[in-house]
Amino acid sequence: MNIQLALIQFEGFDEGNRMLGLTTIDLPEIELEQTDIKGAGIAGTVSWPVRGNLNNLAATLHWLTLTETGANFLSQGASHMLSLRGAQEAYDAGTGERRVVGVRLDLRTHATKLSLGKFEPGETTETELEVMIDWLKLSIDGKEVTELDKFNYRFNVNGTDYLSDVKQVLGV
Repeated sequence: MNIQLALIQFEGFDEGNRMLGLTTIDLPEIELEQTDIKGAGIAGTVSWPVRGNLNNLAATLHWLTLTETGANFLSQGASHMLSLRGAQEAYDAGTGERRVVGVRLDLRTHATKLSLGKFEPGETTETELEVMIDWLKLSIDGKEVTELDKFNYRFNVNGTDYLSDVKQVLGV
């Protein structure tokens, strides 16, 4: 049994360039849209997740100080590809071995808000950037776990695309 213990360290890359000064990232919450179902044969109301439809995916990046990298996200010409790479420590309870597991989260983002922070002598500015995400791919230990793509009808979890039949019916 593998127990994921902690994130040892991470790096963030914007279009392949290392984002120095990045302190933390509030990762997106993956939440399925729901519809309420009620009527004959149902005792009350059931909130039912709609296959493959996702609520807004958002993340917040935090920097120590104002950076050109953070400000560049405001460009409206194209999306920004973020790659977040983490090293997690895992413990095998059966063998007693500890090892490092790679975690990678790739995101296609669009800036929605840049909070410049504050000026205070001798302190960080606590700059924050909020981004909207329309595509993400999560890989753990070299295995693709999840790929979500709002514009291309992809909802892959552990190798199963839960929107393949929807694409077939739609002819896309």
